[in-house]
Amino acid sequence: MKNKLAVLPTTADPPALCEGVADTIRSLRNYLGDSQQAFATRLGLSISAIANYEATIPRRLPEPKSLAALALLARSYGQPLVECIFLQELARQLGVPEIVIKEKATRPAKGKEGA
Repeated sequence: MKNKLAVLPTTADPPALCEGVADTIRSLRNYLGDSQQAFATRLGLSISAIANYEATIPRRLPEPKSLAALALLARSYGQPLVECIFLQELARQLGVPEIVIKEKATRPAKGKEGA
């Protein structure tokens, strides 16, 4: 049985926000039972990127592409609060009020339309 995922609230204060995102990344990785290397591979990132994101005093926040990947990963494992933290930071970086990831529409198979 997997442990519950710890989620820390984020604030508008950049250092606190950075620490909140770092803690959330670390918590998601631990929840999945991944090493930093396995987590980096899962996300298509380098191990040094994951180490930087998780540092006690984070050196930098993930780039938008990485935040989107983290949000999708959190969603795929049923972690909506974690997904929300990553999407909030993504929206902040892009300067938009919010980001919503819509489910991909499914298309009927060829020859099945109107059946």
